[in-house]
Amino acid sequence: MKFKSLCAASALLLSGSVMASKPALAQPAGYAPMCGIQVFLAPNPQGASATILNGLPVIVVDYSQLSNQAWMQFVLAHECGHHMSGHVTPQGYWFRTTQYWATAAQELEADCWAARVAGPQVAAFAAQYFEYSQGHHSGAPGYPSGVQRAQAIRQCGGVW
Repeated sequence: MKFKSLCAASALLLSGSVMASKPALAQPAGYAPMCGIQVFLAPNPQGASATILNGLPVIVVDYSQLSNQAWMQFVLAHECGHHMSGHVTPQGYWFRTTQYWATAAQELEADCWAARVAGPQVAAFAAQYFEYSQGHHSGAPGYPSGVQRAQAIRQCGGVW
């Protein structure tokens, strides 16, 4: 499913009674165009996450991430990056949870993957977001700062 179709499907889900009740069960929302992994909309305190569901790779996106098309593209590409870089495998998960610096390394690697595949406009938008807002989980133990993420995105996406 193309990204615009994903946004349209998401908007349709959000405009009806589904938004009012915010169902506990995930709602299928198509496939991430960057990697072909199925996307689900569901409440997600992390904003978005790459995971395995019933043995299959999936991306779970919170409704709050749908406010901007460029941001949504970056979020999907970033979560694809986690899958494509092996961060969701048992070994990747072990590495993330046992090495004090691994979370930051994996976040920056997923950011780089996203910046390369999402294109320069989306990368520039994401870099600006991280730089000015200090980014998702900035300051949380093990996560890179917003400035570090912005620098990695700009470098990998070729935008300055």
